[in-house]
Amino acid sequence: MGAILADIRVRSSRQVIHAIDSAVLRSRPTISNEHTMHQSANHVFTLKQPGPMDSYVDEEHPTCAVCGANTYAPLVVRNGHQLVRCRRCSLVYVSPRPRTRAAIDALYTNEAYSAGQVSHALTTSRMREAHWRLNKLERHVAHRGRLLDVGCSAGSFLVAARERGWQVRGIDVSPAAVEHASAAHGLDVSVATLEDSELAERSFDVITVFECIEHMLEPRTAMHAAASLLCDRGLLVITTPNVDGFVPRVTYWLLGRTLGAWEHPTPPHHLYQFSKRTLSTMLNDLGFEIDACHTRPMGLRYTVKQMEDAIVEAISRRVRPLRAATERNEAVAESSAIESRRSIAKAIASRVRKVARAGVGAACWLLGLMLYAVPVTKLGVGDSMLVIARKT
Repeated sequence: MGAILADIRVRSSRQVIHAIDSAVLRSRPTISNEHTMHQSANHVFTLKQPGPMDSYVDEEHPTCAVCGANTYAPLVVRNGHQLVRCRRCSLVYVSPRPRTRAAIDALYTNEAYSAGQVSHALTTSRMREAHWRLNKLERHVAHRGRLLDVGCSAGSFLVAARERGWQVRGIDVSPAAVEHASAAHGLDVSVATLEDSELAERSFDVITVFECIEHMLEPRTAMHAAASLLCDRGLLVITTPNVDGFVPRVTYWLLGRTLGAWEHPTPPHHLYQFSKRTLSTMLNDLGFEIDACHTRPMGLRYTVKQMEDAIVEAISRRVRPLRAATERNEAVAESSAIESRRSIAKAIASRVRKVARAGVGAACWLLGLMLYAVPVTKLGVGDSMLVIARKT
């Protein structure tokens, strides 16, 4: 009889969770920053799990970095952080976020991250990527002049650009990466950001911002600083994930709206998810015109891994309350037989999780293969984009 009652409780709890999830997905309310702190803060912070962003002690609910609006719709929780979409311009971003840059910089100045950047500095894949980017931007210049690489890391792109005749300079927030770029490759690099660099105005023909703008606390402010460093008609070249790509659009509707699992956003490192439209709008407002935009897929293996992690995280969030309730019930019961059953249950649960993860992985590979059969590069809907903007 006890086992039957326990099974009924579990099934009822699952039904309640499913009903709540369905109601949340149907509602998708508009949230205003003025009352988010009171009405939705509990929802956001109770979902947040310990992780790399534990240093984000002082947080805020920001206005949109593109249009300045303060109303948004909640999307999903990924890695313990709430993703929202601006109601006015559709920019996707993390809210809440840190108030200061120190916590963000800590993600890229730790020893493990810096070691990874240095060890992969001049690999074949990195250099191939550097030359692909150079091929794209050199179609839009009359000559090879002065180039600044923002977020230069250990200097892969700068080495490739220098080989092709560019006068190169780089900045990065990682002291270890900058030291390696200088010592190993003789590059002119320094620890700085666009906002606090001491570089002269109108001193560069090209500024590159590769896989960097989505990490910035204030991307609009940073791009304004980039404009001041560019000479007239200078180029700003940006690469960043494209949230309006075919794959993230499909996976959000299939998995994000149903399970709350979306692989495209990757906080805490990525604070913003731009599209061609939102990035172009911001750059146009800052005095740039778009010369070209190229999209391509991020890669099947990467997408499948992120998809699998997002689904497992979403399932874990739903199972966690049931697990906590079961442990509370066991705590008040007789401990003689409970302890034995608990150890057996843990062993079974561990095996079930492994089988479930394998099943999720297989399903993700199947979905990924189907999605990547679409020629996204030809259609211009890849989930990674390279934007070339010219200062007017």
